[in-house]
Amino acid sequence: MDQSIMRFFKLQDGRTLCYTELGNPKAKPLFHFHGWPGSCFEAKFGEVLIPIANARIISVNRPGIGLSDRKKNRKLLEWPDDVAELADYLDLNRFSIMGVSGGAASALACAYKIPDRVKSVGIVSGLGPFYMCKDHVPPYVKFLLTTGRRMKWLVKIVLWFFFARPFNSKNQERSKAKMYSRFEKILTKQDLEFFKNEEILDIMWNQIKEAFTLGIKGVCDEGSLYITHWGFDLEEIPKNVGIYVWHGELDPLIPVCIGRQLAEAIPHCNAVFYPNEGHYSTLFNYIGDMISTLV
Repeated sequence: MDQSIMRFFKLQDGRTLCYTELGNPKAKPLFHFHGWPGSCFEAKFGEVLIPIANARIISVNRPGIGLSDRKKNRKLLEWPDDVAELADYLDLNRFSIMGVSGGAASALACAYKIPDRVKSVGIVSGLGPFYMCKDHVPPYVKFLLTTGRRMKWLVKIVLWFFFARPFNSKNQERSKAKMYSRFEKILTKQDLEFFKNEEILDIMWNQIKEAFTLGIKGVCDEGSLYITHWGFDLEEIPKNVGIYVWHGELDPLIPVCIGRQLAEAIPHCNAVFYPNEGHYSTLFNYIGDMISTLV
């Protein structure tokens, strides 16, 4: 994917955040937080699927992802400070946030820490705190998360083998076909219908590839945040921030029971569970409605 669309912002501590903007620059702002492993190019799905006229979407790579500088030993509750700095730079006083899959943790951290800036947060197919997930996520997801706590070196090997190495392959089309064949084993038919579209598959390929631009350390850092205490309890999220949970009941990666627990733990949460949707189809089929709700 063309990296010329990337924009860069230098934080006060000297680190650089990279981000991209989509949609209508004059519309209400919506920060997009990508999944794991993923990058800011994930927001391109919306651009392909619907005409985005009612939102200015700012999609940001978290530290160590894509071309955003890594921050060693970072904590989840440090991310809202980065977001607030970027919002100041963009002259945004109030904004909304959409957190997709693994981006849920970062989105909810902002709702907790900077509620005076965050109007609303939408969680799509979102990962919850580890105590909610450990007994419900698929074995390979649990392996990556739990092993990361004790043997980060092993997680690095797995991520290199399954992600970083294929994206550096000389035969990109063959590697992309292998990625789709893996999708066939783990995703629902609802998800796969979208990935039969070459443009959608290309975005998926490129947005994951971008995540490993600076190597695998940043992606490992991100995974480690999911299995440690987030630094706040969901019940503590201020009520002045609108919280929405959208989750497909057929989601094979982050089962719907996790979405239901998220909704129950946040007293003022509005939740919708889609009976016939998977992990990705929930976002792809309803992204227009979700954006409209948040902005």
